[in-house]
Amino acid sequence: FSQSGASNCGATALLNVLSALKLPIPDIRDADRAVKTNARKRNVSVSEYLAARSVAGNNNDNDNNNNEGRSPLAGTTAESIVEGCAVVADRALDSRFFAFYPPREVDLQRWLAGWLAQGCSAVGTINTQRMYGADYWHHQMIHGVSSKGVFVTNGVEALGF
Repeated sequence: FSQSGASNCGATALLNVLSALKLPIPDIRDADRAVKTNARKRNVSVSEYLAARSVAGNNNDNDNNNNEGRSPLAGTTAESIVEGCAVVADRALDSRFFAFYPPREVDLQRWLAGWLAQGCSAVGTINTQRMYGADYWHHQMIHGVSSKGVFVTNGVEALGF
């Protein structure tokens, strides 16, 4: 699956996981609601926009899932993807979040390869704010690993270690 709109890479990653694991695929709008995607709010003041973009998405106090009245905080969090997976997949799938910040002493290539070899799927959450000063986080399903890096969807590419 490719992103169907701005800020819904978390829902897209979830749909890719469900597809890879051959589980029922919900409608993208249902996936957006499940992971509590907050679409970007346009035409707001600069200060409101910058405050909103300084976090990945604050989903705790925004249950309104239509375009009107949405929080300006865009996207979703890794934790919300885990929670959304439980909503759309029920007991057919278990989800976990493994934080890698602060940095951990782990061979990421071997660790990911081990999980994928067991038939698991993985979603990487990339904090581009810390990496290169962008205004978003990005979630991508990881569908493979090799000495070259991890292979991801949405965009389809290999990211080096």
